[in-house]
Amino acid sequence: MDPLKIEPGVCGCGVSDVDTDGDGFPDCIDQCPTDPSKHEPGVCGCGEPDTDVDGDGVLDCNDRCPTDPSKSEPGVCGCGVPDVDTDGDGTLDCNDDCPRDPNKVDPGVCGCGNAEVTPCQDPGSVDECPNNPNKTKPGICGCDTPDTDSDNDGTPGKSKFVCFVMCYVVFRLILRLALISHYTC
Repeated sequence: MDPLKIEPGVCGCGVSDVDTDGDGFPDCIDQCPTDPSKHEPGVCGCGEPDTDVDGDGVLDCNDRCPTDPSKSEPGVCGCGVPDVDTDGDGTLDCNDDCPRDPNKVDPGVCGCGNAEVTPCQDPGSVDECPNNPNKTKPGICGCDTPDTDSDNDGTPGKSKFVCFVMCYVVFRLILRLALISHYTC
């Protein structure tokens, strides 16, 4: 006989039908009697929800990156940062200061995408005179002619007469092209 019960209830005589956590399961059959969201431990145990917040298929209690759907472990770069090597140089982008330059992981003096040569070219500049080691830009006289006043006439490179003739020829050519395009549809 159980002096506290008149019927056996769910738990039987001698065992209380109390539901401590109020989840609808008496403590005698509730494997998580103090967790109102569970009556069985599940994968994560009592007091820990069996949820997967980032939807990666790994429950948050086992997911070391619970808000990163691409990772369940931090890897080298940590949660939220992909462990990728964009340029294929063997150094992950998170540790590579030149992630798009397969020849460098550090910008050095000359910057990413530029070889370390002395002196460095301005990053982004292009050598417009690759066959002339003394010039990187054509200047007034072009790549093959030095920009010096060789005949002391005040004009670097070619004489004033040659420059005048060249300008006249170019002007006539432009005028001719303009006339042709004007009369043709």
